[in-house]
Amino acid sequence: MIKNIFVPERIGKSLLFGKKIVGIDIQKLHIFAAVVYAKGTLQKVEQFLQIPIEQTDDQSAVNPKVAALIQLKKMFGNFTFHTSISSSFIIYKELVFPFADREKIELVIKYEIEPLLPFSINDSLIDFIITKHEPNTNQVTVLAACIQKHHIAEHLALFTAAGIEQELVMVDLFGLYGLYKNNYALLSNQTVVLLDLGMYTTKIAYIQDGSLTMIRFVNQGIAQILKNTAERIQSSQQEIYDILVRFGVNGLDHEATTAAFKESFTFIIEKIQFTLNSYMSKPLSKSPHTILLYGAGGMIKNITEYLETILQLPVKLFILESSKEIDMQSTTVPLDGLYALGAAIQSDCNINFNLLKDNFSRKDFGLFIKQIITGGCLIIVLFTMLMGLHITQVSKLKKELDSSTQEVIQVLKQQFSKIPKEETNLDEIMDIANQAIVNEKELWYAFSYANQSKFLHYLLELTQKIDKDALGFEPEKITITEGLLILKAQVRDYDALKLLEKELKSSTLFSNIIPQDSPNFTMQIRLSSVNQEA
Repeated sequence: MIKNIFVPERIGKSLLFGKKIVGIDIQKLHIFAAVVYAKGTLQKVEQFLQIPIEQTDDQSAVNPKVAALIQLKKMFGNFTFHTSISSSFIIYKELVFPFADREKIELVIKYEIEPLLPFSINDSLIDFIITKHEPNTNQVTVLAACIQKHHIAEHLALFTAAGIEQELVMVDLFGLYGLYKNNYALLSNQTVVLLDLGMYTTKIAYIQDGSLTMIRFVNQGIAQILKNTAERIQSSQQEIYDILVRFGVNGLDHEATTAAFKESFTFIIEKIQFTLNSYMSKPLSKSPHTILLYGAGGMIKNITEYLETILQLPVKLFILESSKEIDMQSTTVPLDGLYALGAAIQSDCNINFNLLKDNFSRKDFGLFIKQIITGGCLIIVLFTMLMGLHITQVSKLKKELDSSTQEVIQVLKQQFSKIPKEETNLDEIMDIANQAIVNEKELWYAFSYANQSKFLHYLLELTQKIDKDALGFEPEKITITEGLLILKAQVRDYDALKLLEKELKSSTLFSNIIPQDSPNFTMQIRLSSVNQEA
């Protein structure tokens, strides 16, 4: 559609046209997918899927993750795809800038963060979110995310193999931070810890006064705890997890299981406690008010009460509800599937974040070709319309000209009777009319009072200059027109003719006498302009 070719997708924070987005988060055993319909500033959660990754020992088989992605491609092939990438690949750095312009920050952030990286800046991709803005000083605090390019390449390779083209790659905790900002506005003045008890990693995000300030992760999760517990009581990990989900960490009917789990869980608890204490020891840091728990560990019954007892802090599950900008539409998103939803839903805090940069940025050559073809078609249509308009205007002008010509011809024929009735050529008619006007002008010139006086004046001058008897002068016709006197006469001989010419040339009333070669002559005499005006 033309809206996808020339019209901008977004003005400010508002989407001009609705689109469906699939947010994807790849875990070890499952792929989570959240389907969101976004239009304007409202985002509706329509569907949530959990696709198992079928493990196989067949070396020739398609990568299990790719196979699961292919299923998604078949279901949502025409949708827009956003993906989440794990924080375990990310190095985070908090920076402060004395200006809030995002473009300026993009120009300098690489130079600020380069000395802090353990690898070359040329081998990395960097983007950031603005976590705090001081309007009085225009100072901003940003949290930059830096990832090595090969991690992005490996991430994209899975989707490329499945035929999925991504529009955005979101860091998992940045996406979750966006969900938090939309759903927990009442906690904006508090210090909150986001705790992900994942199956294979534990992630901790510290939010102080609404600003994301710190992210830490531990490369161990619930799976390691279940493994240690299973070894202690000689049971399977899945059976232990099922017991914990159904009966909780304080289940009286399974004391051996819960006791072994708590003992194995101690290692993770110590890591969490150490991270919290380390952060609180920093200047200007505040003690947390609440812990929001999510991930696979969040589905264990009574886990929040157990953590409250150990950490001595209120612990709540990260539960999503409909808000001003997010409509859950009765869709249930499991606690271990929040990252997929965080990738699909863009919030004010992460709307400009995208790790698809440099060589990994989306190159939509198909859209470019569509723009060229559509632009060419529009030019042809515009040219055709202009030509049609030109032809229409010319036709109207021609009709008007023909009508005016016929009207002029009719008027001229009424005024000049000498014009033949069958004559239709305007140029010929104009010539006849002009000649008639000239003839009539000459006729009326002779009858005007002033010209009659001049006529007598010239006749008197001829009488005075010509000796009729001596020259044998016999006039036949004298004609006076405007500026010219024509004398038709005869004299006795050539000597008389020369004497006549001499006498006429001596007159001040005549400016030019044309010589004659015969005593019987028609002489043109040019009248003096001075005497004409007199």
